[in-house]
Amino acid sequence: MTGVPWEEMTSRWKDLYNEQAKVAQQWVESQTQLATTLSGMGGEAGMPADAAAMAELWRSAMALGSTGVGLPGLEATGIANDTIGKMLDPVSMSLMGGRSSVFEDKTRNWGPSFSPTPWYASITYVYQVPGLSDKLHFKPLGWVTDNWEVSGVTQLRSNIKTGYPTFSFTGTNATNNVLPNFTGTSGEGYRMNVVGDINLPSDQVSFKGGPTNVNIGMNGTPGNALFNNAALAIPNPCSLTPQANPRLGIGQDMSCFGNAGVGQLVTIPGTRVNDWDMTFRKRFPFSEGKRFFEFRAEMYNIFNHTQFIAAATGQTFDWPSYKNTGALVPTNGSTGRYTNVVNPRLMSFAVRLQF
Repeated sequence: MTGVPWEEMTSRWKDLYNEQAKVAQQWVESQTQLATTLSGMGGEAGMPADAAAMAELWRSAMALGSTGVGLPGLEATGIANDTIGKMLDPVSMSLMGGRSSVFEDKTRNWGPSFSPTPWYASITYVYQVPGLSDKLHFKPLGWVTDNWEVSGVTQLRSNIKTGYPTFSFTGTNATNNVLPNFTGTSGEGYRMNVVGDINLPSDQVSFKGGPTNVNIGMNGTPGNALFNNAALAIPNPCSLTPQANPRLGIGQDMSCFGNAGVGQLVTIPGTRVNDWDMTFRKRFPFSEGKRFFEFRAEMYNIFNHTQFIAAATGQTFDWPSYKNTGALVPTNGSTGRYTNVVNPRLMSFAVRLQF
């Protein structure tokens, strides 16, 4: 197996850092301008901080790589990237489902896309452990310490970003509990009204599991909360003429489309990934090294710590209660819970005899 010498690798890292730092700075400037443009629609003003954090991560990595610390026998390569971009195609948009047939201003459907985590890094490495038997002039020691090789792939990913949660209704039917078409057109759906900060303070973010069918609140069940869903409000639907009950229609009013913009990406807390897949190989040579017995152990997610990679967001409410009284009665107890994780540790062992 071939690789890049440590000194050359650190030099490449420095060159890559300089290039990525310029890209990060340009991205900060573009996102600052975008956040200003979308401020009236709740644009993601916090996004430049992510770019700045990534630039700082690169600076830290370069400081580590330029310390001059080298390990004989280590070969490594690494790549880091960002996946956030602004998407607006003349025909269709990939983020919000198509060019608006109602809003001429492109800002209605102009904003960052994600895939789904903004920042990731992947590092591959091979380390051939130096033999001690020759240095200590004690060959039996080699059966324990010599001919070891450690290799692996380490993946680092930032918290997942997603669009603002949406609300929907249960308890509808086709007779007396018909759900209205909120916007009156199939070409443009409604979005939530943003009335507060959807991000919960870090000390209020929690995941405890438990039953999903009792004590259901706006953010989920007690002990399970990822977002502040109270920061979102359902717009009143449009209608041909204003209705006595505004929840059945307020007439032809643009407010029924909601004010959430596509620039509103929120971070799902607790979804960072730090995954290590490693292989350990030991050769036991005999017959002057032409033949050998090899032991190999492969371990995926070797540290076996739980890492969440998806979550249930948004909420559903009972439509009859909301229609008749305006009361929001939550019905989804799975809201505010993580729904998927990185695979647990997997191990495989093999032996091989070459002769």
